[in-house]
Parts: sequence; structure tokens; C-alpha cells
Amino acid sequence: MEWMDAIDLNHGHAMTERFIFHPDEPLSARVEIEQHATFERGEWSPAIRTTIRFSGTASAFSSSAGLVATESDRTVFSKVSERGIPRGFL
Repeated sequence: MEWMDAIDLNHGHAMTERFIFHPDEPLSARVEIEQHATFERGEWSPAIRTTIRFSGTASAFSSSAGLVATESDRTVFSKVSERGIPRGFL
């Protein structure tokens, strides 16, 4: 956490990136990115967590994205979106 005295705010951020694959299996490749941001000012303490994942099969690319927003450890918004995209000629 980092304190910003000028605006009386404590904030933090963390990110993890994973690149996963097996050298003999190209279709095993996937990417996962997770981020978490936190804020604090007095009793107020919101946080945002995002996740995105990309992978593919022989016929399609796929993605999954999620967002969770909390305030004082209570979820105030949550959404997950998944999508497949045909590979076409790629």
C-alpha cells in the first residue's frame, strides 16, 4: 500500500501474468492476467479485481474476462464474460 498524503488516500495494486504452454503441444498455450487494486480513506475501502484468460483450440480462440468490485469486503458488482472466436484461416 502507498499513502498519498495530499489526498488522504492509501492505495495498492498487484498484477500477476501467467504464460503457460507445453513445448510439444501448441494448443496448450494460454495466458492469464489478474489484477487487484485497493483503496482506503477512513472507513471507505473499495477494491477491484479483474481476471482475463486467453486460450485456443484447433477451431477457435477463447477468452474469459471477469470483474469484481467490493466495498468493505462486500461485493457490489460482479460480471464474467466468455467469448469464442472462430480461427478461420489462422
